[in-house]
Formats: sequence, structure tokens, C-alpha cells
Amino acid sequence: MSEDLRSRYRRDYTNEPIRQRPAAPKPALNETVKPIPAAAPPSDTKAETPLVLPLSTITEPAAPKHPRKHKRRPSVSKKLLITLALLLIVASGAGVGYYKFHKDQTSGNQAYFPPSIISQVSIPLYYPINLPSGYKVNNDYKVLQQNVVYYSIKDAAANRYAVTIQPLPTSFDFNQFKGKFLKPDEFSTTIGSALVGTAGANLIASIRTDDNSWVIINASNTNTQTQLETIVRSLHKSK
Repeated sequence: MSEDLRSRYRRDYTNEPIRQRPAAPKPALNETVKPIPAAAPPSDTKAETPLVLPLSTITEPAAPKHPRKHKRRPSVSKKLLITLALLLIVASGAGVGYYKFHKDQTSGNQAYFPPSIISQVSIPLYYPINLPSGYKVNNDYKVLQQNVVYYSIKDAAANRYAVTIQPLPTSFDFNQFKGKFLKPDEFSTTIGSALVGTAGANLIASIRTDDNSWVIINASNTNTQTQLETIVRSLHKSK
């Protein structure tokens, strides 16, 4: 049944004429053949998305390495200037030290007395500085009583001079004391006013200092006033 239907409706193309497609018209001689436009490439409908890397994968470029700068050695003239400056500083320090030492020596600004003596008194003490050759300060310092210090000196001829230092008395009559001297010699010193002369059978020097101290020197020989005055003029304040 199905085969009869197929044969009934089957088309036989063998007896039909073959139809030819009409040929395209030839262009005229004065016409130019227009080129067939090239087909546009298919466009991608999807928009490209930029590539974004996570921050952990991004590293900053390393800083360029600069060549190491070598320090220039100072020139010879600069070294010479530095050396001269150092020598000048050292010389200045030495000069100041010598000046201070010389000043201390001449002003008596030194602790010439033993600490055991200084600790027992509260008055200024006085010591002979730059005595002539042959003079000697004996090491016989004593505190006779409160604020009364004793020591002795010898000259080149072994004459002895006993020195006592005490506070200047406020009720003492110095004019009456001066009247006991026979032709006394009065003069000023670096520590105060001095009075030197013979009083009775003794050769005595009395110095009232500018710091309210009283220095008395008794000579063992009355014929040594010149030596005694030398000692008096050499006295300077000690620490």
C-alpha cells in the first residue's frame, strides 16, 4: 500500500528539460567593475574585560642602585690647617693652665696647709710664697687653740721666725700697741698693712689683713729685720 502511494506521487525528473540560469550581463566597455566589498569580520558580541591582578601579585619596581660615593680625602692644606688649629688649642690650654698655676702660686690660692689643720679652723690662713733661696717653712703646723694656727720659718742663716694667725680682735688698741715699737717700719702688703720693728727685747711683725685676720711673727734674732720684712712681704692667702 505504501509502495503504491510512493510510486503514484513520485516525480520523474528525467523527462523534464534542464533550466539554465540566465548569465549575468556583461559590463559595458566604458564601465569599471566595482570590487566586491570584503566581508567584515564577525564582531565579537562579548566586550573584552581588562585583566586585573590582585594587589598581592603587584610589586613596585626596585629603586635604582646609585653608585657608592667615595669620600674625598682632605687635601694636604686642609690637614695642615686642622693640625695647626689643634696645636693652637693645646697651646692655649697650656698657657691658661700655666697662668692659673702662676697666679695661684703668687696669690697663695693653694692649700699649703695640711688638711688636718684646715679642718680645725674657720679663718683665712697665710703662707710665704717665693721666699729667697735658703729660706724654709718648717713642718711644725699646730692649732694652739680655737682659730689660732702656728708654724715657723727659717732663713738662710738658720734664724727662726714663729708665725701665729688668729682672728683680728675687735677690742684691741692697736695704737697703744704701735707705741711700744722703737722706730717701726710701716708698709702695705698684698694681704694688708704691716708694722715691723723692735718692741722691748723682741723683733716683731704685725700684719692686719684685709680678711680680718691678725698675723704676728716673732724673730729669734733682733738683727734680722730685713729678713723679717722679706717674709712679711711674701705672705699670701691660702685656701
